[in-house]
Amino acid sequence: MSQIARTTGRGFLVITAAKVWFLLTGAFVNLSLPRFFEQQPGQGTAAFGDYGVVINLVSILNMVMITGTLQAVSKVVSETPRRAGQHVRRALAVQLGIGLPAALAYFLVAPLAARAFHDLRLSPYIRLSAAIVLFYSFYAIFVGYFNGKKEFVRQASLDIGFATLKTILIIAAVISGLGVMGAVGGFVLTALALTVVSAAWFWRREAIPRTTEQPPPQPGAEPARSRRILGYMVALMAYTFLLNLIIRVDLFCLKAVSALRFRDLGHPEPIVATLSSSLAGVYTGMANIARLPYQAVIAITFVIFPIISQSTFEGDLPATRAYIRQTLRYSLILIGSMAAVLIALRTTLVDVLYPDDYLAGSSALLWLSLGMVSFALTFVGTTILNSAGHPVWSLALVGGTLVATAAMTLLLLLQGATGDPMLSRAALATTLATTAGLAAVLWIIFRQYRAGLPLFTVLRSAAASLVVILGGRVIDQLAPVTWYVLCAILLLAAVLGVITWRWRTNRKRVAVIGSVAGLVVLVAVWFSLDLFGRPGWFNLVILLVGKMAFLGILFYALLYLLREFGAEDLRRVQSVLGSRSAPTGKAEP
Repeated sequence: MSQIARTTGRGFLVITAAKVWFLLTGAFVNLSLPRFFEQQPGQGTAAFGDYGVVINLVSILNMVMITGTLQAVSKVVSETPRRAGQHVRRALAVQLGIGLPAALAYFLVAPLAARAFHDLRLSPYIRLSAAIVLFYSFYAIFVGYFNGKKEFVRQASLDIGFATLKTILIIAAVISGLGVMGAVGGFVLTALALTVVSAAWFWRREAIPRTTEQPPPQPGAEPARSRRILGYMVALMAYTFLLNLIIRVDLFCLKAVSALRFRDLGHPEPIVATLSSSLAGVYTGMANIARLPYQAVIAITFVIFPIISQSTFEGDLPATRAYIRQTLRYSLILIGSMAAVLIALRTTLVDVLYPDDYLAGSSALLWLSLGMVSFALTFVGTTILNSAGHPVWSLALVGGTLVATAAMTLLLLLQGATGDPMLSRAALATTLATTAGLAAVLWIIFRQYRAGLPLFTVLRSAAASLVVILGGRVIDQLAPVTWYVLCAILLLAAVLGVITWRWRTNRKRVAVIGSVAGLVVLVAVWFSLDLFGRPGWFNLVILLVGKMAFLGILFYALLYLLREFGAEDLRRVQSVLGSRSAPTGKAEP
C-alpha cells in the first residue's frame, strides 16, 4: 500500500508540475501575442482576434478527442497492462475511423464556419487547424498508454515538451511576420512533432520482449466491460464538448453579431471584418485573464475524482458527503481569492499585460471574472457527479447551461449596442447563465447526497472578497503605494487580529472585516496619485505584483480571523502533497 501511495503521490506531483508549466507557457503566449502582433505591419488587435477565434474553435474538438481517447486507452491499459500493446494497436485502428473523418469534416466545413462568423478570411486558418485535430487524436492514444502504465514522468515529459515547443514555434512565427497563418502553423507542427516522439517512445517500450502472458479473460467479460466503458466514454466526450463550448460561445456570438452590427452601419466588408475581429481580440484577452480561477481548480478535480469514485463505489455515504463539502469549500476559497484580486486590479492588469487598445475591455473583465467563479464551481460540481458515476446528469446540466449562455448572449448583443459596450454585454450574459447552471448543480448534489456548500462559508468568503475588491479598486485608481506602506497595513491588520483573537461572535468577526477594510481604504486614499506621478511600465509591474500579494494575503488573513481557514486546513493540504492516505468516512463535514 505504501508503494501505491508513493507512486500516486509522485505521479500527482509530476503531472501537476507539467500542467502548471503548460498553463504558464499558455499564459505567456496569450499575453505576448497581442504585443507581437502590434509590432507587425497590418496586424494588431484584429490579428489576435482572428487567432483567438480559430484556436478557441479548434480547441473544442481537440479537448473532446484528448479527454475521451486518453481516458479510454488509460482505462483498458491499466486493467490489463500486459496487453497494452494490443490495446494501443486496436485504438490506432479505431482512431482511423474516428479521428481522421473528424479532421476531414472539420476541414470541409471551414468555409461554412467562416461564413457563420461573417468573415471569409478565417477559412484558410480553420482549414489549417484541422491538422491539429488529426494529430491530437493519435497523440492522445500514446499519452493514454503511458498514463495507464503509470509512467507519469514520461507523460509529464510529453506535456512539457508540447507546451515548450508550441510556445517557441508560435512566437517565432509571429515575430518572423508570418501572422495568424504562421501562429496556427506553429501549433500544427508541434502536434505533429510530439505525435512522432510519443509514437517512437511507445514502439521502443513495446519492442522489449515480454516473458509472461496475461491469462485469458472469462467468457463474456470483455464485451460487457467494453460496452460499459464505451457508454461512459461517449457521455464523457459529449460532456467535455459542451463544457468547452460554454466558455467560448460568448466569443463566437460576439464575433458574428458585431459583424452584423457593423455591416448595418454601412461599413464595407473589409472594415467590418477588421472591426469585429478587433472586438474579438479584446474579448479574448479579457477571457484569458478571467479563466485563471477555472484553470486553478483543475488540479483539485484530479485529486477528488478517484476519491469520490471509490467512496461512492463502496457505498460510504458519510465519507462522500464530507469529501463533497470540503471539495466545494476549498474550491470556493481558492476561486474566490483569485477572482477577487482579478476584479480589484483589473484595470492595472490590462494596462500592464496588454497594449492600450485592450483597456476598453476592463469592464467586461469584471463580469467575466464573476462568471468564471460560477463556471469553475460548476466544473467542480459536475466532476463530482462524474466521479460518482452520473455523467448523464452532468451532460444534462452543462447542456442546459450552454443553451442559456448562448440565448442570453444573443439576447443582450441584439439589443442595439455597437462597439465596446458589446464586450460587457457578452460577459454579463455569461455570468447570468453560468450562475443559474451553478445553482442547478448544487441543488442536484444536495438532493442526491444531502451535501452542499455551507452557507457560512459562502457568506464569509463573499465578505472577504468584498473587502479585497473594495480596497483594491480604491488602490487601483491611486498611486504606486510604497513597500513600507504595504508593510504598515499588514502590521496594523496583524495587531488588530491579535487584539480580537478571543472574539467569538459573527458580529464581532464582521467588525474585524470592516476595520481592516477601513484601514485599507484610508491608507489608499491618503497616498494619492498626485504624490507620486505616473509610474513607468517596469514600476507599474512591480506595483501590480505588490498589490496582488497584499490583497491575496489580506483575503486569507480575513478568512483566518473568521475561523474559515486554519491549521487543520493546512494539515489537510500537507497530507495531499505528502501522499498520505485520504481520511475515511469520519472526515470533518
